[in-house]
Amino acid sequence: QLNKGQLWAADHKGLYQMGAGNQNILKRKGPPISSIEGISSLLQAKDRSIWAATSDGLRRYFPDGSSQKYLEEFWAKHSPEIHSIYEDSEGLIWLSGSVLIELSPESGVHKYYTDPGINVLTETQEDVFGNLWFANYNRVTVFNKERSQFLNYSVPYSNSVNSIYLDTENAWIGTNTGLYRMRLGPFDWLRESAHDIECLNHLLPENLVVSILGQSEIIWVVYPRGVARINTKNYQVETYGKKDGLSKAILGQKLVNAFLGSDQGLYLVWPASLTRFSTEQIPQNHYRPPVVITDLKVFNQSVGLSDSLKGKPILSHAIFDTEAIDLPWETSFSLEFASLDYTNPEMNRYRYKMEGIDDEWSPADFTRSVTYAKLPPGKYTFRVTASNNDGYWNEEGASLS
Repeated sequence: QLNKGQLWAADHKGLYQMGAGNQNILKRKGPPISSIEGISSLLQAKDRSIWAATSDGLRRYFPDGSSQKYLEEFWAKHSPEIHSIYEDSEGLIWLSGSVLIELSPESGVHKYYTDPGINVLTETQEDVFGNLWFANYNRVTVFNKERSQFLNYSVPYSNSVNSIYLDTENAWIGTNTGLYRMRLGPFDWLRESAHDIECLNHLLPENLVVSILGQSEIIWVVYPRGVARINTKNYQVETYGKKDGLSKAILGQKLVNAFLGSDQGLYLVWPASLTRFSTEQIPQNHYRPPVVITDLKVFNQSVGLSDSLKGKPILSHAIFDTEAIDLPWETSFSLEFASLDYTNPEMNRYRYKMEGIDDEWSPADFTRSVTYAKLPPGKYTFRVTASNNDGYWNEEGASLS
């Protein structure tokens, strides 16, 4: 957690306070504040004290340098595995992992909860109705504090829920199969109603989401090859990767932690390094690029001006300058297309539809092609739109009838 330019960090040797050194590099400020080993999670509370879950108990470090231990007997008896420490709106401390523990910082009184649906509770968030939400291995878990009741939700096609972030209206869920959105509501409504979990993979370059962080109407989604900034109101997407300073050496490594600092920086913690994004200073590419159809293939063969089918020429102009073609109904054909923005072309995205058979747009990911086989006889119009690397779309796109 970042506070007034200071960073609290833990490694195998203990707890450190870090600050800016030469060339804006974060450096340790003296020896460890604590040499306790096995710190699995940290929290900076609203009163600026630091909570640390360790291998032998819970410790609290105060700004004046003093410290206090909690739950030593509980740790000795149960040896809980703790992945997250969270302070709720009432000032209670929640420890989650193999169990869920509620702790009053003032009295030291604690309660612990378990449920058959608990696998490993990791990230913790509180919604506007006072419910706690957790990433729970292969599902999302909601806990009602007043009733001490749990709800568990499976995410379609996912066997690993990696991250969760709540705004005032939605739960944003990151899994091994992509990004999902679920509406928030009171606990009874969540329990009694059937809820759709919407897949939003068309917004991202990759379907594996590692972490989600929130900042007002913006969510930051971390995936193996970079970071996406998504406006949750209009779904405007901007993506960042190697060209924006993310080292190729760390991309693809397992992310240890991620958080937003009070300096508006996005911090990504890797096994041997720390990356900071200045979220307010990242340049954006506002260019809305032209979109062109670059190739027509019939039965997997690219078509040139001299090619014909059943004795009839297929093209009279280059495909990018062609408005319409006439093909026998049993023809299998493919169309390739491109966004003419070369800032970071691997991050350009596409969507398409064939008017006459498709009601909705389909994402083309990064293949830049689509194949049709044996369309029923009729007239159709193929449309494709594309974005630049920062998610600015040319909605007019290109078309072929």
